[in-house]
Amino acid sequence: MITAQRKLAIEYFIQNGCRDKTKACRQAGFKDTKALPVTAHNIFADPEVAEYVKTRIRETISNTEELTLNWINEVRAIAFSDTTKAIKINENGMVEVTPTDQLDNDTRVSIEEISQNVTENGGSIKVKMHSKTKGLELLGKYLAILTDVPPEAPTQKDIIGMTPEERREKLLAYRKRLMENEK
Repeated sequence: MITAQRKLAIEYFIQNGCRDKTKACRQAGFKDTKALPVTAHNIFADPEVAEYVKTRIRETISNTEELTLNWINEVRAIAFSDTTKAIKINENGMVEVTPTDQLDNDTRVSIEEISQNVTENGGSIKVKMHSKTKGLELLGKYLAILTDVPPEAPTQKDIIGMTPEERREKLLAYRKRLMENEK
């Protein structure tokens, strides 16, 4: 049976990138003596512990994949949000707010804040959307469409030994990559 303290050591071990068993045991509260590295080795050499470590790593990876997918979906919803799903301007030129129970999930995710100010003369309702620009930027970086690194220019070493036609093609390809990065 794996004790609670050993499970804690396993969790620390996974959090630390599966790099230092002794450190994980120290963090879990095992006595920090000269024998701790041996104790850590023996704990993690136990077949039951080894199997538990594999299971926890699989679960962690699965959770990470799920979180990543959720993050991508939320960023996508913000990046491609349509404000007119949350508010409309009627034929009288007045702003109408769509009730939240009538909004689709992507639109609800895109809303950062809803506030209401009531005064003697009526009041106002504010619907603030998350930044569409920031959503597009995050999505572009995640998909590696946007990078801060310009494409590498061909070096003299690349060009030496090329025919004039190959050199022209290489420089045109570089110019094209530069123009794509500027978009």
